[in-house]
Amino acid sequence: PYKIFNPNIAIEYIQKGNANIFIDSIDSAQEYLKTSASSSNVNGGIARAIQKALKLKIKSANEDLIKLVKIQPKHSILHYNLALTYAQIGDIPNANKHFTKSYHLDAKNYLSGIFAIMTSQLIDKEITKLKSIIKDDIMSEDSSEEIELYKTLIHIAEDNYLSSVDWLDKNYKEKALYLTLDTIIANKLNKLDVAQEASNKLIALFPNDILPHIIYIENRFDTLETKLYAKKVLNYLKKQNLNFQDLYFGPYITRYLYIQQNLIIGRLYFLRENLKNKLESIQGNPTGILSALALASLYDKAFEESYTLYNSLIDEYKIRDANTLFLGAVASTAANHHENAIALLELSKMKNKKFIESRYALGLLYLEVNNNAGAYIQLSKVNKDKFSSEYFDFEIDVDKLLFKKQH
Repeated sequence: PYKIFNPNIAIEYIQKGNANIFIDSIDSAQEYLKTSASSSNVNGGIARAIQKALKLKIKSANEDLIKLVKIQPKHSILHYNLALTYAQIGDIPNANKHFTKSYHLDAKNYLSGIFAIMTSQLIDKEITKLKSIIKDDIMSEDSSEEIELYKTLIHIAEDNYLSSVDWLDKNYKEKALYLTLDTIIANKLNKLDVAQEASNKLIALFPNDILPHIIYIENRFDTLETKLYAKKVLNYLKKQNLNFQDLYFGPYITRYLYIQQNLIIGRLYFLRENLKNKLESIQGNPTGILSALALASLYDKAFEESYTLYNSLIDEYKIRDANTLFLGAVASTAANHHENAIALLELSKMKNKKFIESRYALGLLYLEVNNNAGAYIQLSKVNKDKFSSEYFDFEIDVDKLLFKKQH
């Protein structure tokens, strides 16, 4: 949920400014009125950016909010909304930065604090003290719908689903966030009928959006073996009237999950053709479609095409978050452009020093070119328990090593 500002703050500044003019404190009055004008402009800008985000122009909304933060760097709600756009784009380090900033600017903005905790977990950032403070503050609040939501989100962040079971019995108005929480909690507690009912209601609210249908598919077909799962999902998706605006322009998670589903059901080629056709007719920013096409091409093993698309995103459109740089390196490696992959992984590591996938891949590529010192530095940072790379594996050519040793 995006947040709007409190207009009373701007009014209060204006009133104070007028009062100071009346008592001839001109310098003070000018400062108040200047702040008031700045605040009003920023608040109007926030409203316009939220409109864009809700119309799935998330990248444009993100760019607008970045400009506004430079004008009003101590605006808690501004940082919160900017963080949301970063999270939807898939830039979790920047989302974490601004959620944390938002919470520090307003300690009652609990949602910022909770999302700061969740995004910290996604980037392996230490947040024990922050979590303890936020949790204590929330638990000390009087019970209300809002506070119960925050408590439930804290329980989920702690992987404590048993403590969140009470949420399923709440009779609140059926909002998208609430229904999504119902599906997550019910799934974790093996209450599959509750999860399916909640996912059905999500589809009723958003019949043409992709993500609710993905949630429904996971709840309805997840226990089936792979071939039957693929058949059921294919038949299900054929019957839906999806508008695909969220695939073209919406959150990263929608593109990622929908492309994965098309990989499973064997429809990646047709999805890629759809994306190419849309790219030819697009007016405005094409980065969402390019990102989807690059990932779909990677999964469809069109590695050279994926490599070219990611290079276009990174070089021409300046999309340089850690995840995009990493996926560009994956495509570069698969297309045998290993030097380019090393350069992209170095950039990805700089954007997010705790992105273990980047360090692991970089370590392997350094080993391949006999840069053992560089490989040691990167692989020594891969210290997460039970880490398993989603994209990279390796083989040791023992025959080659033996040949070198003998000669």
